[in-house]
Amino acid sequence: PTSMAAARLVATHAATLRSRYEAACLAHAEVEVLNEAKAHELQALRLQHDAVLKAHGALTADEHQLASAQMEWQGALDAEVSALSQSRLATLELDRQIVSLRQDVDKSRREASAARAHNVKLTRHLEEHRRKLDRLSIVRSSANQTHQER
Repeated sequence: PTSMAAARLVATHAATLRSRYEAACLAHAEVEVLNEAKAHELQALRLQHDAVLKAHGALTADEHQLASAQMEWQGALDAEVSALSQSRLATLELDRQIVSLRQDVDKSRREASAARAHNVKLTRHLEEHRRKLDRLSIVRSSANQTHQER
């Protein structure tokens, strides 16, 4: 009876760990799609676990097997939580890089706009100077012609 109670307690704890593990897997899947291979491996473990439970009819495995399964689930949960944390850190770094690049793009756009405005201004001045040169050329030509006529 005590062994059964302990086995149930360990099994309940193992089931709790399994539920927490599945939640971590779902959260991690949202962050990183590449964990699909690990999900298949975990599914195979679940199927093996279900087969053991069905073969024995209930929680009749000895405490050592349940404790071992509990340790495996705890290890898998720890690994998933760690991978999830790493993925979130990577996401934060990508967000930082995106913000920085957006700022650079905005700055470049402002600089390009200022350069275009400056080019328009310079083009307008150049046209004014050409017109002045054309007028001076006409005046000089007229002066030269008048000078030759004298």
